[in-house]
Amino acid sequence: MINDEINPANVDFVAYPYEEYPRNLFLKNWYLSFSVIADRNNLWNNEKVDFSDTVIEIHNEDGEVLQVNSIYYDNEGYGIPNNLQWKVNEIKYGIKYTVNIKNVKVFGINKDYEYWFNLI
Repeated sequence: MINDEINPANVDFVAYPYEEYPRNLFLKNWYLSFSVIADRNNLWNNEKVDFSDTVIEIHNEDGEVLQVNSIYYDNEGYGIPNNLQWKVNEIKYGIKYTVNIKNVKVFGINKDYEYWFNLI
């Protein structure tokens, strides 16, 4: 957002890290994050996202589930006004991980999201 103008993008969420991601821009002990783009036209409508019943699952290439910890969420309004953060202790470089974010309440409706990342 520049000068209070929203540039509508064709995305439903912003995740970090996302897809092929340079390993020097993400240390393995950092927080992963996820924000929902619920309204592309009104920035503040994006705070109407509720992560209170959300479940985070991360699987490696072999389908093994990784342990998620240090979960935190807010609707403070720094950047996108909804933010979900967590840590995963077992992340390794060069492995593709699938992330499932389940039961995100967006305008009162439960939604699920899926994406992948690989720290290359």
